Amino acid sequence: MQENSSGIALIGAAVVLGIAILGSAYLLSSSIDRASGQFEVAFNSIKAGQPSAPSAPTPSARPGRPDPNKVYQVAVGNAPFKGPKNAKVTIVEFSDFQ
Repeated sequence: MQENSSGIALIGAAVVLGIAILGSAYLLSSSIDRASGQFEVAFNSIKAGQPSAPSAPTPSARPGRPDPNKVYQVAVGNAPFKGPKNAKVTIVEFSDFQ
């Protein structure tokens, strides 16, 4: 049997694999550098007796939010429904099909 390949595909695959390995090594080393920098800041702040990051402010009530205790009337018109028309509870689902 005679092979028609000159090994170019194998060399190309090796080059691509080498570039992938070098790229991932670079990304890994840069993420380790960032993590070590953050660790150093946290360690120094612990030594100083201060928190490493300012505490997040407590979330305040956002205006315009629905009142969970209010009963809302929704006009459903001729929308399809399931169950009796005079049910004590009606669940209305809003959706957008795009």
